[in-house]
Amino acid sequence: MFHWIPRVRLWLSAALVVSLLGCSVAPDHTALQEVDFQVAQGIRDGYTSHTDTAVFGLVSIDRQTMGSCTGTLISPNTILTARHCVAPTLDQVNGGVDCSRTNFGATYMAQGLYVTNHTRFTRNPENYFAVAEVLVPKAADEFCGNDVALLVLMEPVDPNVAIPRIPRVDTKLAAGEKYYAVGYGATDDGGNGSGLRRRRDSLAIECVGDECPSYYVKQTEWIGDTGICQGDSGGPAFDLFDRVIGIASRGSYGCDNPVYGDVSSWGEWIKESTLNAARSAGVTPPPWTLNWPTSPAYYYPVGGECTVAAQCDSNICIEGYCSRVCNQDSPCPMGYSCEGQCVAIPEPEPEKGGCNASGAASSAMLWVLPLLLFKRRRQN
Repeated sequence: MFHWIPRVRLWLSAALVVSLLGCSVAPDHTALQEVDFQVAQGIRDGYTSHTDTAVFGLVSIDRQTMGSCTGTLISPNTILTARHCVAPTLDQVNGGVDCSRTNFGATYMAQGLYVTNHTRFTRNPENYFAVAEVLVPKAADEFCGNDVALLVLMEPVDPNVAIPRIPRVDTKLAAGEKYYAVGYGATDDGGNGSGLRRRRDSLAIECVGDECPSYYVKQTEWIGDTGICQGDSGGPAFDLFDRVIGIASRGSYGCDNPVYGDVSSWGEWIKESTLNAARSAGVTPPPWTLNWPTSPAYYYPVGGECTVAAQCDSNICIEGYCSRVCNQDSPCPMGYSCEGQCVAIPEPEPEKGGCNASGAASSAMLWVLPLLLFKRRRQN
């Protein structure tokens, strides 16, 4: 249970907020080779993550200074992160966030923003992807409740490098749900140990939206467990189906009481923006941008042979083949119809007798016609 303190000062979890990132002059890409990266631990009490390759570190470079954050690849050319990673935070109170007055300044230029999914930050420019565009919602500039942004990459990420994660844009969260967190952040309030991707499991949501204290958590946010520190900003919270449910925004001193932006609350904006970015780049849009449900139940393969349900990923076996659930937004593969589950369409049976039957009928008509004519002549 958390102990709430009115108007508690919350830290921004971006390491080294750089004041010159809004400069229009793009730094040389080779500046990455000159930055003094800190490489040690990450999320407090977590462990090094080599497998969460869809989680990227974000570096902001200007005049050989660096600010670092975290983000998640949700489409081959789109990364979800926090707005305060790509815009200055104004009107802080004692170095922290006050929801009654703290707000965002103008969004930084994309020049000078780079991302990498290497386990550690490196000085090798070849390990980084350049950012082409920064997107933020057209909403109020208040910090609390609006700490979300998207980065559109200059080139899509090859699936051999990283497979995008699905953001849970279609279903709400509930207190008590389990999640895990991943980030490139520090292990203490001093910013020590940033630059290594780490993960912490077995966390739980404390409260969501209106259930949380309103003086520093808004309806589009939720409060998590613990362990998120500076540099983890923009980093994901994943549910147990590996869907992105939160965007790390801020927390209290001691790397506790993390506040996350609620992905489902920004679902429509995330879908529309990601869809437009994919189409503009000629990238195949992820199914969830076209209203396909994000539940894994709608993504299981259909058609594999089975004798019992346990042989199917979906745990659904129908008359010898694996199936899955479906609806109008997630249709079945060709050859199957949606009846709540994907059901194989029977092949049409061939007509009995085929061409021979048709020929026999024609021959019979040749005999009937003369008889009818003979009968009419006798009647006359």
